[in-house]
Amino acid sequence: MRRIIGKIVPFVLALCCCIEIAHADLRRVPEEYPTIQSAIDVSFAGDTVEVGPGLYQESINFGGRAITVLSTGGAESTVIDPTTGRCFTVTGQEPASARLEGFTLRGGSATQGGGVYIEASSPTIVNCVITGNTTTTSGSCSGGGGGGVYVASGNPKLIGCTVSLNTSYNQGGGVEVASGSLTLESCVVSGNTVLTYCYNRGGGVYVGSASVTITGGEVRDNTATIGGGIYGGTLTISNCAITDNAATNGNGGGISNAAVTI
Repeated sequence: MRRIIGKIVPFVLALCCCIEIAHADLRRVPEEYPTIQSAIDVSFAGDTVEVGPGLYQESINFGGRAITVLSTGGAESTVIDPTTGRCFTVTGQEPASARLEGFTLRGGSATQGGGVYIEASSPTIVNCVITGNTTTTSGSCSGGGGGGVYVASGNPKLIGCTVSLNTSYNQGGGVEVASGSLTLESCVVSGNTVLTYCYNRGGGVYVGSASVTITGGEVRDNTATIGGGIYGGTLTISNCAITDNAATNGNGGGISNAAVTI
């Protein structure tokens, strides 16, 4: 009996592994699905949505799925440019295995996170260009942060990304990390601006009660009243060039009001 059980258990484990592998599907846009979101909506954990070159005038939302959305042509030829709203929303406990790779995210607009909004999730964003996005304001000093990327909570990672030419009201022209943490690995944060309204801090990156780890890359040519490059938070920085940022009141052109470990 022991010999029989010993033979059955490995077989069952191998069968389970095969079933798990078989469950992961590849969904192709636009060949099989007309939009990226329509492919996402029928996906399950472990699936890959493969997107061909083109202009996609839609907002996408992973909807809590641990999936990969991958372009075949890279960011230069695969563009998400929504007619309204932000480009990419990630909420609902998506883990690091939730991955977006190889897109340009441009032309998005929202109260927070015109390009990308992340809450209670830790996605991985790879080789994306987040550019030309903006935040709006209702006329108060609340909101209006993170023109390119807004992290409300969670622990996301950006790898090999460019966050450029985004604008916001109040703070975080390029990126705002309100809480949680953010890792920037070999990323360029450049040419972002905070429009004069209330706080006007962190042209490139604004960090609230949060931490940011920056490895490699550049933070350059960003503008705000205070902290042209980076403002606030707890920073761990290695091998990153922080250059040519401007604080219009002369307070912290590169980095202001932050606890920094280099």
